[in-house]
Amino acid sequence: MLPPTGLPHFNMYFLFVWSTERGPLPHIQDPPEFRRLEDIRAYVISAYFDDRPLVGSSPVVRILAVVNRADFTSQQLTLHCHVECESRVWLSSEVHVEVHQDHFQFPYGLADLLCKNPCGVLSVSNLRISKHPEVDSPGLALKLLNTRESRPPKPLRQFTVCISTMFRYNNVLQFLQSMEMYRLLGAEKVFIYKTSCSDEVQGLLDFYSREGFAVVFNWTVDSYLNESASWKPQPGEELHYHGQTAALNDCLYRNMYASEYVVFIDSDEIIMPSRRDTWAEMIDFLSLIHHPWTVFSFQNHLFPSNRHSQPFDVEEWDDILGVNILNHVYREKEQQKFDPKKIIVTPQACVKISVHEVIEPWIQQIVVDTEVAFLHHCRGPFLVPSHHKDARLLHYKDELIENVRRVLGDVFKSRKLE
Repeated sequence: MLPPTGLPHFNMYFLFVWSTERGPLPHIQDPPEFRRLEDIRAYVISAYFDDRPLVGSSPVVRILAVVNRADFTSQQLTLHCHVECESRVWLSSEVHVEVHQDHFQFPYGLADLLCKNPCGVLSVSNLRISKHPEVDSPGLALKLLNTRESRPPKPLRQFTVCISTMFRYNNVLQFLQSMEMYRLLGAEKVFIYKTSCSDEVQGLLDFYSREGFAVVFNWTVDSYLNESASWKPQPGEELHYHGQTAALNDCLYRNMYASEYVVFIDSDEIIMPSRRDTWAEMIDFLSLIHHPWTVFSFQNHLFPSNRHSQPFDVEEWDDILGVNILNHVYREKEQQKFDPKKIIVTPQACVKISVHEVIEPWIQQIVVDTEVAFLHHCRGPFLVPSHHKDARLLHYKDELIENVRRVLGDVFKSRKLE
């Protein structure tokens, strides 16, 4: 007997095979790219033109880079920007380095390398960064993003999701469910910074890329630094959690003018409205009572995946690797001592962000009451003994099940192993 999707079900397990009927993956223009800056312990990622009034009276070129903190906090190392204006005149300026405060005590951390824009009203044609002050020094050439000419006249999307640092990821079912929940809640595009994942997850990434719902960047920091899989430094580790803060800030600037709101979460997390159906309805309500707040912070609630509490097993999902979030509706009653909140921001109001907050003290941030919305976080065992049922997720179960079946039907062919 066939399940409703027409997918044949087998009691053993699935062979996942990517269907190539949709054609090649779309080309990603100007992706983030780790490149070492000459012989300096610094790796440049991307460069953005920033002329927002909140950054000062003069526009700057903001270069995101992962740097050795000791080299730059001692101020013994000086860098230079060499800029060609559209008049074909090359001008130089000294780089001002701002190392982000959330480096978690690792030797390397994210820094903003800031260059004054010497071109005035003229456009920047070319950009190089170098340790040499001479304008004709070779340096490292960079593509400048977010120029006035390249920006859309208004945001292209209302909500964009940023998922950082996917590393050795194989939680197929939960990733698929999370992506479809983001879609149901109102996300129009999801940005993913991927270091490595299983073939099955890659099949989903390819599908969503072809569909236009996801943009997947190859995040290659592990080719240059000994990155950590944790927030706490261990001997020999150089960079916090696969360069997570670097990915998040790149995603912020990449969507600065393309999205009205940017949602920063992990793939096992969902910002869940408690009473309203979509993020748009939730934000409309929050904006009425908290105008003009530009950062909304959502309290974390852990739904442990080791407690199977709800009989929402879908037969054709049984052999798909990963957590079925519909089966986990008990959450911790008590908050942990540290609450790892996640945020929705108005990107044009933010300069630097960290994993759980916006760094700038002047930014207006509101912690959203759980009666309005909360961070649904399905992972791992209970950390505190008390718990209670919270089945808000099941409000979306019918559409979620239908959408997951649709994707599986489009993406995966199955065959029985003999």
